[in-house]
Amino acid sequence: MNYIKKVRDQLQQLFESGSLRKTRQETFLSPDARYRILASYHAPKEEKLNWKITQVEVFEVEHEARLFHFICNDDSFFHAWLSVKNTDYLICS
Repeated sequence: MNYIKKVRDQLQQLFESGSLRKTRQETFLSPDARYRILASYHAPKEEKLNWKITQVEVFEVEHEARLFHFICNDDSFFHAWLSVKNTDYLICS
């Protein structure tokens, strides 16, 4: 198993085990309102730990279908939408 896979599996276990608490949540819409981002910010339930992670989910609004999701190792989600010829692109870092 490679290192990245190991870290991803460990993060998934944190979500499934209930050892995280959600600190806040934000919703963002694409410029044409066809896509919605749900950013959920989490911290460990143990107060002595000070790291935070963000779970980002991208949905198609019309059918409420989740297109993909990922986890960031920060408590912020920096992103922007770029519209080119009636197509919206999500850019995030």
